Amino acid sequence: MYLIALVNEDATRNRVITWAIIFAMALIFLLPALVNGFPFVFYDTGTYLPSGGLRHPPPDRPIYYGIFNRLTDLKLSPWPTVVVQSLLTAWVIRCFTSAFFGLSEVSQLLSLAFFLTVGTSLPWFVGQLMPDIFTPLMILALSLVLLVPDILSRSSQLILAALISISAAFHQANFLVALWAVPAIVVCALLGWRPSKLFVNGLLASTIALAVGMAALFTVNVFGGRWALSSGGSVIFMARLLEDGPAIKYLDQACPQRHFALCAYLDEIKSYHPSTLTFPDGRFIEIPLSTWFLWGGPLEQLGNYRAEEAEASTIVANTLLSYPLSALRAAIGNAFRQLVSFRTILDPYPESVGISTAIQSVFGPVVYEHYRDSRQMRGDFGFSWFEGLNYFHCVILGGSVMVLIAYLGRRFKSRAFYGTVLVTILIIGNAFTMSILSSPAHRYQGRVMWLVPLFAGCFASAQIAGSLKQNDRRGVPYDGPGGPRTREPGSNS
Repeated sequence: MYLIALVNEDATRNRVITWAIIFAMALIFLLPALVNGFPFVFYDTGTYLPSGGLRHPPPDRPIYYGIFNRLTDLKLSPWPTVVVQSLLTAWVIRCFTSAFFGLSEVSQLLSLAFFLTVGTSLPWFVGQLMPDIFTPLMILALSLVLLVPDILSRSSQLILAALISISAAFHQANFLVALWAVPAIVVCALLGWRPSKLFVNGLLASTIALAVGMAALFTVNVFGGRWALSSGGSVIFMARLLEDGPAIKYLDQACPQRHFALCAYLDEIKSYHPSTLTFPDGRFIEIPLSTWFLWGGPLEQLGNYRAEEAEASTIVANTLLSYPLSALRAAIGNAFRQLVSFRTILDPYPESVGISTAIQSVFGPVVYEHYRDSRQMRGDFGFSWFEGLNYFHCVILGGSVMVLIAYLGRRFKSRAFYGTVLVTILIIGNAFTMSILSSPAHRYQGRVMWLVPLFAGCFASAQIAGSLKQNDRRGVPYDGPGGPRTREPGSNS
């Protein structure tokens, strides 16, 4: 009885310590947002905030992140939303570092949290009222469920599977990014990876999780009158093909016979030249054809996303059939552009734009004043400030790549090696997916690039602690928030 009580006492103490570490990591990740004085916002935040139910669905994206906002903020404050995001991130990283690298000490995890906060884009997405942070969390969850299901407890597997479902439902692109896990597993197998006895369980769990996310996307679109994964995906893809050229070639040939509604605007589209948008800090960007088409061009005259979706689906399908090589060449070129586009940037927004009016209408005047008084809205995080930060992040990324090259050669065929391979392929897959669906944007790749320094930091920390080799030999499992426990690999007890 005394031994049982002692074991229970140790387990309770381990759980308390582990949760204390997770809360401390979450707080560290939120430091930039706390310095800002308000959660970070992006232009699209104004679309998500009011969409807390089926009555106000966004025209071009799922409603589920809006529902997540409503469940966490209760229309009182946006802070609970980013706190939950940060806690989820800390828990997943804690699970990941223990399962792949055997890192569980307080000093190791808090040092890693500070490193990621200072040296990567992670905190700028954790503290932002956007679903972007769920893309890298989904990637880490997939790596855990697929590669190391034998060293995860049932509760951890269930939470990770639920996170995969939620991430897939929050944005259509996440489902497509997750499909890159299939070629990633094939590459791991070619490099010598052999699945554990419970791999089928992990594969089944991840498949069901993605199916649930996909079903959620279909369901909300069925209620909107369309049986599709996305209510506006074909329109966005068509805009991408218009900018790349194949869709214009197809329409030139098809318009005399097919009489698409878009044909009336074909000359305007062909004559478009990228315009320039200048910011108050002197920075300027070019507005490509696809962005202009969706936000300032003919789409509004065509009836917006829902009205144009059916026609866009036909145009996209026929364009790909007519010019497959041209579309493929453009997609590959865009993917490489997206892969190297990952700068972090925050813009202030005037009171007249959707994000400002959404915060005022959802949270009221008191919260709105905090929003207007934040450093982001005052312009304290200016272009030159972020230029310095991005340069530092690039140095960290370059150093991380060199660290990975050095360690992967020595850790060939370890769990950490295969985890690195799978996540790297999904990072590349994210670039390919987003470049096909939209114009390359720094935000799309910036949200996942912090995974590279995460691996490098784990390899370096594990090497310093001397735990990586020991962890590979013993197969120490991660048993959820209670910390590691000892059992044989392949056991599901």
